[in-house]
Amino acid sequence: MKTLKIRPHHLLCTKFFCGNGYNSEFTENISRILSEMKNEALISITNECDDICKKCPNRVENECSDKIKPTEFDDMTVKLCGIEYGRTYTYSELSRIADENVIYSGKLKDICSQCRWFYICGNF
Repeated sequence: MKTLKIRPHHLLCTKFFCGNGYNSEFTENISRILSEMKNEALISITNECDDICKKCPNRVENECSDKIKPTEFDDMTVKLCGIEYGRTYTYSELSRIADENVIYSGKLKDICSQCRWFYICGNF
């Protein structure tokens, strides 16, 4: 079974992904990864650039050009969801955890309000 490396805050992004993205290469990549995740690929939680970041135009030498914001999003997601860096989960497990601890508890804004894409997610 394939194992994907995913940043914690990207779990939230995948819950609301509707085809928008920085460019077509990024959008195609996240669509493919989301499909793999939903087909129960294993997911290893990382605090570095992940499989979604691979095609992001903000990635420079395997780091996000905006280092602080994604790290803050990740740390808040880990804290609220009670997940651990380096641990492996299934998407269904992570999806349930994110739903219970962030989405349905109304805490999405606490993590994501500074994200450029929040205007999409914040409307759900």
